[in-house]
Amino acid sequence: MPRRGDILALSREHHAALILARDASHLSPDAPRADVMAMNQRIAGYWHDAMAAHFRHEEALLVRHPRALPTAYVVQLLDEHRVLAAMSVRAGSGRLGAASVRDFGQRLAAHVRFEERECFDALQTASEAGSA
Repeated sequence: MPRRGDILALSREHHAALILARDASHLSPDAPRADVMAMNQRIAGYWHDAMAAHFRHEEALLVRHPRALPTAYVVQLLDEHRVLAAMSVRAGSGRLGAASVRDFGQRLAAHVRFEERECFDALQTASEAGSA
């Protein structure tokens, strides 16, 4: 389904998330501490610049359209938001080691795929029905 409206904006934001996810998940397990800290800064910066607002926007759609997604999807989406947010905050303190940075990247990529493949069509349909 072609993206429109709120979902189009959210979908476009996923591009930057996937770039960060790719870079984080490809960090070498034996990367120098400076590289690990630089990735921690990128993650924290992305959290503050884009991801926190992106999550709020998605969660507001869930509130406006409470029956758009199966309960299991809502639970998964919110749980993944919570985990990614916590990891991003830890990154802001430089507390993600190389393995955790890689884990963050893998989780973020999987989360974007879940939203794009499983959630966004139903949320878009609900948004469009609500605005008609």
